[in-house]
Amino acid sequence: MMEPFTYTLESLKNENSEFIYVGNHEMLESDVELVNACVAKSCKDLEEKSPKVGDSVNYTSQDGTFYKAAHIDGIENDIAVICLEPFIPFVFYNDGKLEFYRCSGGPFVQVPLKDLNRKGTTLKKFRVFSEHTFTKAHSAIEFTGYATEWVYREPNPFFGDFSTELYDRITFMRVGKNEWNIRMSRPIDMPADNIPIMKWLEELHGTVFGNFQTDSLVTAFVYKVHDSLIPLKMWNQLDLPVTYRKVNGPTSVPVMLEVNDKTKTIMVYRYKNC
Repeated sequence: MMEPFTYTLESLKNENSEFIYVGNHEMLESDVELVNACVAKSCKDLEEKSPKVGDSVNYTSQDGTFYKAAHIDGIENDIAVICLEPFIPFVFYNDGKLEFYRCSGGPFVQVPLKDLNRKGTTLKKFRVFSEHTFTKAHSAIEFTGYATEWVYREPNPFFGDFSTELYDRITFMRVGKNEWNIRMSRPIDMPADNIPIMKWLEELHGTVFGNFQTDSLVTAFVYKVHDSLIPLKMWNQLDLPVTYRKVNGPTSVPVMLEVNDKTKTIMVYRYKNC
């Protein structure tokens, strides 16, 4: 069995600036004892073999959206109710058991328990109400506990194995003959005006689903992009392909691209922001 870590008064204070500075509450040793009981119980509950309320799910939707920390909010008739983007869930420690309030967030989906595949264990944020400030504002204490982690992918995916777990997604919706409304799973700098869309996607090592000539909706999955602002002297020493991006406005700036096919990432180096 895994040994649970324990909080001290000081370490618990370090995770709870809202409780101390916004709520202006005093943290007591009784709060530490309550949190450590919750942590220990969450660790012991890892021994359970079936999905349970409070567990985490790596959830991939049919359209390729990846939710790393979906939350099992309820179980009924062997069906798990899962919140895909939850706020930190509230727990309470009752007679040696760890129980959960219904979480906030969304959207919510339902998945048969038999379709959840166990991945392992993970650390997870929880909140518990302090017993001596329960009726006051900002009385929740945040802590890190344990949870079993599961994996689920919705059947019949639109884009095969592509998802936002490993890739960034760019969706193009036609609003005119040569005009597009562009949505991204994460912000990516747009290309200079003289760089065509397909050239831009090629630089991003994109895989395109659809046809820009005939379709009203086109989706592309590209390598995950990371930006790095560096001194000009360092930038001049790089031996990498140069292209141009709009960073903070209509003016294009030169950038260099460092591609890592193993991690499916692209580091974009630049020496100025505009």
